Amino acid sequence: MTKNESLHFKCNQGQYPLVSIVLLNYNGLRYLGALFKDCLESIMATDYPNFEVIFVDNGSIDGSDVVAQQFFEGLKPNKNLKGFKIIHNDENIIATGYNKGMKFSKGDYIALLSNDMKYHSMWLRAIIEEMEKDNTIGVAGCKRYVYGTSNIIDGLGGNLCIDGRPSTPARYEKDIGQYETSEDMDWIGGAAVIRRDVLQKIGLFDADYVIFYEDTDLCYKARKTGYRVVYVPKAKLWHKTTSTINNALITKQREYSGERSRIRFAIIHFAFARMLSTFLLDLILILVVDAHWKKTLLKAYWWNILNLSHTLKRRLEFGPSPPYSCKYPLFYWDASKFIRKLFKSNINE
Repeated sequence: MTKNESLHFKCNQGQYPLVSIVLLNYNGLRYLGALFKDCLESIMATDYPNFEVIFVDNGSIDGSDVVAQQFFEGLKPNKNLKGFKIIHNDENIIATGYNKGMKFSKGDYIALLSNDMKYHSMWLRAIIEEMEKDNTIGVAGCKRYVYGTSNIIDGLGGNLCIDGRPSTPARYEKDIGQYETSEDMDWIGGAAVIRRDVLQKIGLFDADYVIFYEDTDLCYKARKTGYRVVYVPKAKLWHKTTSTINNALITKQREYSGERSRIRFAIIHFAFARMLSTFLLDLILILVVDAHWKKTLLKAYWWNILNLSHTLKRRLEFGPSPPYSCKYPLFYWDASKFIRKLFKSNINE
């Protein structure tokens, strides 16, 4: 009997496999207010009979790590909770924070959570039951709603446009039951459950991304080893969109970091034709967009040129992707906005 078959049997008998919940935090009190406590309380209200919590603090200076410590120590006995740890990471880098937490984990599954989300009590049970039914699912995520609403969708996961820029299906749609079927995605970010077996094959997060695309990179590596990446509609949470990142980084930093990571991801993972398409589309953008975006793109490309040798080693290590089909929309830039930018640029010239 294989390990996955054994886990499936135990789950069916009511003996659910251990899940390690790794919760990443950075200045949760300062940036999230009441949501920080809502997040902790919702995790402890999780209706799943076998989990541990590893709270990773990424160098907070607002005392949120102390509040979390007091919260967990003050809990009443909970038969579902098999233990908790508080881990301190000196640098505010998402990948290194999660990696530290995962190294302390014991579970057959690892749930990577963000502190800007409130979780439905059945979120974890729904995901584990789905993954136990199908051992080809390597990474699974939730249906996300906008925090403060009951049925406005924040996202289901994500797909990549032809140039590697992200698209988020169903975002800000009203949920009327149109997304009740599990679907394969290019990546799951923000809250994802991963099989330990997958991590043993592909390794942990690539910290060289610093910020953005580290989760996309992990999911692509899982897909390359034959695993599926899916969202589970019965697993629900509420997300306060990019609240920590928006507060921790100024707009220019976010834009530059996103472009730098996207280009690096394309070099590592895209087949040659798609990588070439990415570069050609970026060249067109550089020619027509405003001075700020020109500077941002050129700076991002320059960083990747300087670090090309190391990036190519990663490409050789993991290999280009199979020819995954690019889901709608093909282009991140809205066509009408792009045309207006083009004409505006020509007029200015």
